[in-house]
Amino acid sequence: LTRIAFINSNMLFVPMGRGMLGTFITFVSFYCIAAPLACTVALTDVWTSAVQPKMVACVGATSVAQFVGLCASFLWLSRLDWIEAGAIINRRANMDRPGDIALEQLNAAEEVRENACSIC
Repeated sequence: LTRIAFINSNMLFVPMGRGMLGTFITFVSFYCIAAPLACTVALTDVWTSAVQPKMVACVGATSVAQFVGLCASFLWLSRLDWIEAGAIINRRANMDRPGDIALEQLNAAEEVRENACSIC
């Protein structure tokens, strides 16, 4: 469950032009939080000296990292202006089209944004 939710929340950064933010969240959650936790449990006898809990901790550290990344991604996405994000994604998706079509779609996206803002 954490893997699917983490991937879904993290994949939304790339179309918005925030791919490095997704990479940063992944790096911090896996290498700065989960890896030290797994190393501490697995390589030391601080918490336990039994082998089975150490193995479970190594496997479970990925779920910890995914949960931390999921929380960070959804926190950022919850504060997002979705109308603006939709316009950015629309512009990026239509960059390869001829100028007139892309310009018309950009104007239509701006009209949608203005109408949505007047409703709010």
